Amino acid sequence: MNITILGICSFLAPGLWGAMNSLGAGGAQKPYLVNAGNSLTFGLMVLSCTFSPILVRLIGIKYTLMLGTLGYSVFSAGLYCNLRFGTEWLVLFGAACCGVCGAINLGLNSKRDERGAVGYKTYLVFISLQCSGPLFAALLSPPEKVQRTDNTPVRLYVDMTAREELREMWRLLRTKEVLCLIPLIVNSAYSEAFTGTYLTDYFTVRARALVSFLSAWTCIIVNFALGYFLDLKKYRIHFRAQAAFIALYTGSGAWWVYSQVIQHEYDRTKPLLDWSTPGFGRGFVLYILITTWFQLLYNFTYWIVSTLYTEPANLVRISAIVRGVESAGQAVSYGITSTKWTLQGASAINFGVWGVAVIPAWLVIRKLGTEPWDGLASEELEETEGRAGGAVEKGVGERR
Repeated sequence: MNITILGICSFLAPGLWGAMNSLGAGGAQKPYLVNAGNSLTFGLMVLSCTFSPILVRLIGIKYTLMLGTLGYSVFSAGLYCNLRFGTEWLVLFGAACCGVCGAINLGLNSKRDERGAVGYKTYLVFISLQCSGPLFAALLSPPEKVQRTDNTPVRLYVDMTAREELREMWRLLRTKEVLCLIPLIVNSAYSEAFTGTYLTDYFTVRARALVSFLSAWTCIIVNFALGYFLDLKKYRIHFRAQAAFIALYTGSGAWWVYSQVIQHEYDRTKPLLDWSTPGFGRGFVLYILITTWFQLLYNFTYWIVSTLYTEPANLVRISAIVRGVESAGQAVSYGITSTKWTLQGASAINFGVWGVAVIPAWLVIRKLGTEPWDGLASEELEETEGRAGGAVEKGVGERR
């Protein structure tokens, strides 16, 4: 039941935000204000993600989830007011609060073959759906009441003081594995700002809606395929990790080379692409490839850290670290695209971020599944267990 509730909340909050973002700059006519708002969102998320383990300890998982779903409808309302009335402050305020969907986009904008913003009715649908997010989050059951089919209890270890928790997060952040993975974490989410601005600059409204719809289904299919491969027990973990890494990062590098070729042309010709115009397919394919790989790299990153860290308290901490680092990268990325810098330059930076991530990440991934670790030395884990009142059982950090 809880996984269903989390799925619904993910759909209503970040899922719908992602659907709007897949229209290009939240469906706006120009990307600069929305990109500035997103930069503010992710800048604040660096702090909120860092302190999320402490928040879970203070108010519990259910109320943390409810709080996390509140800001999305405000952000959508800001986009609506900006389109209808020219209001800018609510976009930024909604962005601060933030700290299926493709079909809606396409259905409401299918006849608009010109440059511009999406229809304001699109936002009304999104706002009404997003407002229900906290209501569904309130249905979440406490971990101790969850019943698994194998009768194993759900353990959540966030029972230290705020100072102790921050000290443990700082300890985890300084381990060589996390430091080597930081460029990978940044790279996994950095391209989002580029793709949104790319759609806004070069595609008609209805083409943006079509691309939004098709990219959503493409990402669903490839993510299921990746998940199926990563869960194949007949292959050892180190093989799955290395094979997925090589395939995903080789593809990602190739798409950024292709992007540089496309951007060099588009910077000169300034096209407006509709599904009825020549050249639409090339631009469409580039967007689909980069967006699909964004999703694959994002999910692969979380698989890597969840394989590295199995001790429950460390899982909470590493999730906060990963989301905080991602948000820092996204804040920079959206900040750059909120200016009128060329997309060829933004594409080149994405290519550079990809290049920086490859070698440090490989140093960790090549050892994944061949030796046990959990981000902390064994004596440090024992010390952590003692401070947590013996809540963490010995052996939970053993590698599968």
